[in-house]
Amino acid sequence: MIEYIAGLKTSVEVATTIAKTVKDIDRNVSEAEYKAQLAELILALSETHLSMAELNSILIDKDKTISKLQSQLEMKDNIVYEDPVYWKTLVDGTKEGPYCQKCYDDNKKLVRLLTFSADNEGAWKCSVCESFFNTKEYARRRRENNRRIVKNFTL
Repeated sequence: MIEYIAGLKTSVEVATTIAKTVKDIDRNVSEAEYKAQLAELILALSETHLSMAELNSILIDKDKTISKLQSQLEMKDNIVYEDPVYWKTLVDGTKEGPYCQKCYDDNKKLVRLLTFSADNEGAWKCSVCESFFNTKEYARRRRENNRRIVKNFTL
């Protein structure tokens, strides 16, 4: 980027010098010489314009990169792992989620999990990687429920 700024500075200096020369041309100078100086000025200004456009494009790309990195950094600071899933902590302190642990760990993508239990608590499935997640509490409740079913069935 420094080379673009240096090139832009040089183009402006050349254009300024040519503009001063054209301004100071003696009225006795031939029209051909005047037109040649004017053509040089137009060329120098065109090069300056091109350098500015290239520099602007570079700055836009850098702004996009900075914005993306800032967003990733903010996201990283707001993502909390609570076994077995990730949650996003919002500004007001509330949690949003849950998000897939596998998708986030592998690709840094936040994929919201779908509820997979009838009571909507503690069991989820990822629609992207097809992983299943459940809390220890959910697994405990499920085991107890299965024991009750077996016990009632055997009576």
